Amino acid sequence: MDNESPMLFEFSHVTKVAKDLLVLDDVSFPVTRGTVHALVGEAGAGKTTVMRILGGFIRSGEYTGQVDFEGQSIDLRAPADAMRLGIACIPRKLALLENCSVADNIALASWQLRKSFWVSRENEAVLCQTLLNDWSIDIDLGLPVRSLTPLQKRMLMIARGLAVNPKLIILDEPLAEVPGAHASAQLVRFVRRIAERGLTCLYLTRRSDDAMRVANSITVLRDGVVAGTWRGPDFDESAIAAALPGSRASLPNAVADDGSETGGMFGSLRTYFDRLMRPS
Repeated sequence: MDNESPMLFEFSHVTKVAKDLLVLDDVSFPVTRGTVHALVGEAGAGKTTVMRILGGFIRSGEYTGQVDFEGQSIDLRAPADAMRLGIACIPRKLALLENCSVADNIALASWQLRKSFWVSRENEAVLCQTLLNDWSIDIDLGLPVRSLTPLQKRMLMIARGLAVNPKLIILDEPLAEVPGAHASAQLVRFVRRIAERGLTCLYLTRRSDDAMRVANSITVLRDGVVAGTWRGPDFDESAIAAALPGSRASLPNAVADDGSETGGMFGSLRTYFDRLMRPS
């Protein structure tokens, strides 16, 4: 495979053990370029672990099996490696600098890649505004994040991922904490637009109905095992629902799958700058 292949990435017989728990058990599934592929499963199914592998939070060598990206086996040692490869992870938990501006929050991605905080604020503002205009995201760059609505905060998280020009953007429960049918519908339309513009989206969710609203294909994970894959638009709703129930939802670390967060450097930067910018 190469860059012209319709396949962007593929998991092949991936197994991951954490704290004596078989988090992923011989997981295999491919994802086609320019599509929304939903990874559906209850808490503890293994969805977040898939994201952590693709995002460089779990290093190559800490799992068995193979992950190919654009036809090449990936060797990721840190989240920045994944970003340079063209993979952006948008975690379920908001990792935003509440006391900083929208522009500063978007710029976090480029700061991480440069490993430097010395930037031109004027150039930063131009680049951020160009990004928002290009994606028709209507948020004032100068606003403090604490003043944004839940939908705007989620869109800001996605915008920050788009700022690194990804080939793959991973959204973990993007509809979480976005109240109201209208706001949810706006976000669903935006996710579809990501694929329409040629990017690939891996959409993680516990809700099969959310997946069927937005995805071109669906893979169900149950207790770390692939329970089935379906192609849209005519999904077999009853078969997908029957494949979902697992036994891990009540485990203490079920939400994070392997017991750890996926905030990465974004989470660390959020804590540091929030303290720095908090009014005294």
